[in-house]
Amino acid sequence: MKKFFLFAVIFLSGFSPSAGAEQYTVVGTDLPPLMYEKDHQPKGFYVDVLQAMIRNMKGIDIVIEFYPAPRMFKILSESKDTFSLGVARNEKRENLYNWVGPIYPRIFALYKLKTRIDLKIDKLEDVRSHTVGVGRGYAAVDDLLHAGIPPGNIQEVASDSLNIRKLFINRIDFIVMNDVMLAYRLEQSGHRWADIEQALILNDEYQFWYAFNKGIDDSVVQRFQEALDQLRQNGVHQAIVNNYFK
Repeated sequence: MKKFFLFAVIFLSGFSPSAGAEQYTVVGTDLPPLMYEKDHQPKGFYVDVLQAMIRNMKGIDIVIEFYPAPRMFKILSESKDTFSLGVARNEKRENLYNWVGPIYPRIFALYKLKTRIDLKIDKLEDVRSHTVGVGRGYAAVDDLLHAGIPPGNIQEVASDSLNIRKLFINRIDFIVMNDVMLAYRLEQSGHRWADIEQALILNDEYQFWYAFNKGIDDSVVQRFQEALDQLRQNGVHQAIVNNYFK
């Protein structure tokens, strides 16, 4: 089990750990670029937003730890003074935690190359005659099948990067991904966000939130919410979002 501790948040905030400060453990799992570990330091969109929040909060010390997802949720549910990096807030989880957010929409959409002006779709049923690349095991597969997309037109692969390569050589017409993750994979593959465009939203039902253990006092949760709200009001949150789309 890997465990990584983040003290850089404190240094970036402009203050040092102090006796009597409120201590919280933040749990996450490996899901770049949203949350991941690099050079023994937590990285990613959720971490960037949380760091910016902490800068505006006095008397708060945090430690970020990474675990496999099942272990992360077990610790989150059982350990007081613990909250998570971003997770999808849905009906199943609604009453299990207290929530701070939303951090970002959970949008899965069909994307195509901007150069493919021949691809015109207005609804999901219009995709039936086209090929769609999707990650193996993604819930999007069920959405596509439910819309009547022939199984033979749905190309599941283990690597999103492989589908990106297929998209750029016109081996598939569309790719299904979350926008932040797609932007990250495009950059890794030597492409730009400007090379593609959203064709149709597949699922935008939920959003990503920080999930807080029920043992954390409501007043503390409210402080974190106010810190996030402040980032939205002063434009810092949008600046962080923009940094992930190049």
